[in-house]
Amino acid sequence: MAFATPSGEVTRWVAAEDAPRWRDWAGARDAGAAADITRHQLRRRAFVTADELHQRYGLGLEDARTALDEAVKAGAAIRFGAPGSPELDRYADPRHADAAYRITLTMARSEADPASPEEFCRFLLRWQCVSPRTRRSGLEGLADVLVQLQGRPLPFSVWEAAVLPARVRDYSPSWLDELCSGGLVAWRGLPGPGPSDGRIAFYRRENLARWAPAGVDATEGDVPERVRGALRRLGPSFLADIAAEAGVSAHETLGALWDMMWHGEVAQDDFRAVRRGRPDEAEARQIGARLAVGGARGGFLGAAMPRWSLLPPGQLDAEAFTSDRTLAETVGWLLLARNGIMARGLLEAEDVPLPWGALYDVYQRLEMQGKVARGYFVAGLEGAQFALPEAADALRGVQTESDREAEGPVLLNTCDPANPYGAGAPWAVTDASGAEVPCHRNRQNSLVVDQGRPALLIEWGAERVTALVPSDETSLRRLLLPVREALESPSAARSARRLRVVRFGDAPVLHSPIEPPLRDAGFQSDGQGLVYVGLPRPAKGSDAEGWPTPRPAPRGTVPKLPYPRPPGRRRGKGRRQGQGPP
Repeated sequence: MAFATPSGEVTRWVAAEDAPRWRDWAGARDAGAAADITRHQLRRRAFVTADELHQRYGLGLEDARTALDEAVKAGAAIRFGAPGSPELDRYADPRHADAAYRITLTMARSEADPASPEEFCRFLLRWQCVSPRTRRSGLEGLADVLVQLQGRPLPFSVWEAAVLPARVRDYSPSWLDELCSGGLVAWRGLPGPGPSDGRIAFYRRENLARWAPAGVDATEGDVPERVRGALRRLGPSFLADIAAEAGVSAHETLGALWDMMWHGEVAQDDFRAVRRGRPDEAEARQIGARLAVGGARGGFLGAAMPRWSLLPPGQLDAEAFTSDRTLAETVGWLLLARNGIMARGLLEAEDVPLPWGALYDVYQRLEMQGKVARGYFVAGLEGAQFALPEAADALRGVQTESDREAEGPVLLNTCDPANPYGAGAPWAVTDASGAEVPCHRNRQNSLVVDQGRPALLIEWGAERVTALVPSDETSLRRLLLPVREALESPSAARSARRLRVVRFGDAPVLHSPIEPPLRDAGFQSDGQGLVYVGLPRPAKGSDAEGWPTPRPAPRGTVPKLPYPRPPGRRRGKGRRQGQGPP
């Protein structure tokens, strides 16, 4: 049917079923009819503007804007535009807006090809400050690294032996003690796979309870219960005060505190206790005796240690994560800040009690808000993938760069959060033929990663090195550079002091292709294998910089040196009994 606009200047053709609306508007100019026409056009068109309603349907500009604003208030339309520029405003039905947004997201996701696992590994090394290009330095750098890794439990010996030195240049254990004692960082012990494999996680102090895992069983027994009650009454206290308040001997109190520490119940002001290691029964009794005598015989300093504090129980579990939206979003941001990209396979490697379904809902809400991107960023990661916009840009930068030889190989402990290879990780370790090589993520295994691909597998306990890529003597020398740097590092927290290699793959290391590069790196033969002895290991009870704590030696004895005897020399070999050294 043909209708003239209210001005009479233009004739419009409309469908017969819409004639009553136009007849009401043309005759009475009813506001309700104008609103009805506006909503009708919103349902039929993707986007509608006030000027379009004015030009096409004869509505006055103010009438059209009023009708569109009323539709927004009623939830029938969504406004898109710049504040202060109403002439640029566009309006859309919520269903059309959602469809347009999904189409836009689909186009954005298909812009780039997915990265390979090797490219993702190179990105992750840079993102977590392991790459020489992005390593941090100093106390502030250490604080940033701990914030990025907070909540990730790792074997206690790996933190200062491999993880922190890999990220912070010239790492000093005193920096960690300063951050802990200053209240900026707190740590919590967690049970490990074995009685001597406890784990440690670091947190910002305000996140210590909310982000720590819940459901860890308390230490059972009469002594732990007394110690627990003493700490509740006293607050943070020294060992002697806790023992006196609990009515238990000092060495029994110390043993209970260590058991409670690995159940996440107590911690100290700094990291010295964990660094020294748990005292055995004889050492614990000796510490108790020193506290009892109050400094007699000059042994009182050996009993000095920081205060012990009772920790609040952990609150993070699947139920809290699904019921507390704020907590869920906070943890979701934490995981993105650590990895840059998140997917189901990466969450499984995080070792946190969170369901992927709940985390998926969090990231989907953040995607609809435009805060994170969704796409197929990394090949081989199944399911949905979400990324920070800056992480997606950094990954594309890794894919397009041409100078890939500048970074060089990197030594990674297999437990390192920047390692995406091995058991429990997204990708398996394979050799040059593509066959899978068993690689357990434990503190005794390390990988030399070159250009994002595992190139050498070093099993410190099994005394074996396995080449994972085709290698000649020249390339093996290059791959061994980070291993030698770790052995020669002057840091008190260096990752290793001695490495013995007996086998190269399944063959003896002697007369193998890697023997000349190992000898050139300083390894010496001991008859069965090749041994490298680096700088001396700090003695048990040494200070933060690795110097042994002075202790008076008993009369008539010679103090033992805190480093191993050089290889190839045995006491008494080649000499008659009683003969002095040559």
